[in-house]
Amino acid sequence: MAVSASTIRNIALMSHSGAGKTTLAEIILYNAKVTTRIGRVEDGNTVSDYEPEEAKRSASVQASLLRVTDGDNKLNLLDTPGYDEFLGEAIVAMRVVESAVILVAAPTGVDVGTERAWDMAQGRGLPVAFVLNKMDRENASFERCVQEIQSIFGNKCVPFQLPIGEAQSFTGLSMRRAPLAALVFKTTADPFVGKLSMFRVYRGTAKSNGEVYNPNKNQSERLSQLYFPQGNSQENVSEIVAGDIGAVGKLSSTLTGDTLCANDNRITLDGIDFTHGFYSLAVYPATQADLDKMSTSLARIVEDDPSLRFTRNPETSESLLTGMGEVQIEVALDRIKRKFGASLNVRLPVVPYRETITQITSSEYRHKKQTGGSGQYGHVVLRLEPKDRDEGFEFGNEVVGGRVPRELIPAVEKGVVNTLKEGVLAGFPVVDMKAIIYDGSTHPVDGKPIAFEIAGSQALRQGMTKAAPVLLEPVVRLYVTVPENYTGDIISDLNSKRGRILGMVPETRYTIIEAEVPHAEVQRYSQDLRSLTGGRGSYRFEFDHYEQVPQNIEQRVIDVAKQAKAESRA
Repeated sequence: MAVSASTIRNIALMSHSGAGKTTLAEIILYNAKVTTRIGRVEDGNTVSDYEPEEAKRSASVQASLLRVTDGDNKLNLLDTPGYDEFLGEAIVAMRVVESAVILVAAPTGVDVGTERAWDMAQGRGLPVAFVLNKMDRENASFERCVQEIQSIFGNKCVPFQLPIGEAQSFTGLSMRRAPLAALVFKTTADPFVGKLSMFRVYRGTAKSNGEVYNPNKNQSERLSQLYFPQGNSQENVSEIVAGDIGAVGKLSSTLTGDTLCANDNRITLDGIDFTHGFYSLAVYPATQADLDKMSTSLARIVEDDPSLRFTRNPETSESLLTGMGEVQIEVALDRIKRKFGASLNVRLPVVPYRETITQITSSEYRHKKQTGGSGQYGHVVLRLEPKDRDEGFEFGNEVVGGRVPRELIPAVEKGVVNTLKEGVLAGFPVVDMKAIIYDGSTHPVDGKPIAFEIAGSQALRQGMTKAAPVLLEPVVRLYVTVPENYTGDIISDLNSKRGRILGMVPETRYTIIEAEVPHAEVQRYSQDLRSLTGGRGSYRFEFDHYEQVPQNIEQRVIDVAKQAKAESRA
């Protein structure tokens, strides 16, 4: 039967002399039905020791090739001598194999020949499997041999089969049935089976209709039909064993990165650390019908790709989809339309500008309303003072003599605070300012809280127009990682974006550039960086502080904000 290169395995059997390589080869040939009996070295009737000298000495003196086939698969075993005088035979065998099996006699442990075989395999860069042989002999110790192997050859040598007993009590191998531990590494929304969770089993066996536990969610799950995915199709299976990858549908609470384990043996595997991007777009529905599907479909697509983030900005009331770049978000929106039937549009998010004042000023407002019967009257005099950046807002009371009754001061403060939500320049929130009521007047009948609330609001608004108001913009701390030969282009580009270079940190093959840049200038930075570096750069940023917008830019920002507000009201 013809075989291909991909189905051939060439393995060398190696050990110290007398560890049992030839006997192991005989058992392999017998179990593979190549022979009808198991030969014995002592009887001189083994397949590999066919030379008279080998029968005479009951030991191998040359490398012998043994062949086992199973369908299209072929296994070539090279049984090598253990005596160091015949080292050349082992050398020629090692030259043509892809891996080595090194036998260790359990009663004696690691011998000189064991170490020599290891060194030869390591010199050729071959993977090695150790076989503990003669476990039924007197003085055999599995634990001692494992400790000896690990102390000499390293802790990467780990047992994957455990014996039942030792010496006279040895009866065979123990394959401990470990309890289930699996990790969900991908979640997709399949149009036919719904939510599909792909997972790898690290130990134990996952079975269809089995009960499992999710320690990340502290919740039990029932596995429905298990699958082996093949592209966009699935093959039904009843179980998935350790080391294999499969999928299951309709898990109620499990997400990507979660562990599935046995309920009576709970364990949490290390999750998945996703790289999150910093490119955000505001998402809004194309029609009213799409609005009903938007939140659900965005949440589902983030389950599909956890490197995406779906958030809502309470300040701007925008729904934001954040990813690595424009293409990733475009693909996500295409999938949403195809899988969930929701058409969503995108735009750049509103930059969260702020407004503040730069001069001290006073302002008063007298609110009077008389329409018959009980009226409204409130008179407020405020002093407005700028505060240092990031100190926030403060309200003060310096009224003396009861000109504004104490019980009406909270109404004034309420009117002032509500007005801070929209400044006088472009309707952005007002920060870093102190408003002090220091005078005013009231009316014994018409002096009501609502009147002082209105008076406080209008006094603040009029006062701000006289206090040299300015616009503040968010500034981010930007970290750009690029190959060293791109640093000049990156620095030049950041300078053009009104950035300030704070420093550079050289690393192996890359340089990290740290800078402060206005947030408005890096909203499309993923495209800019890709264009400058051909996709070889990466970046991240975090909010750092607010600072005043330059005068040559401020009016343009104000005009754009007013136009957007007018369009939203239309």
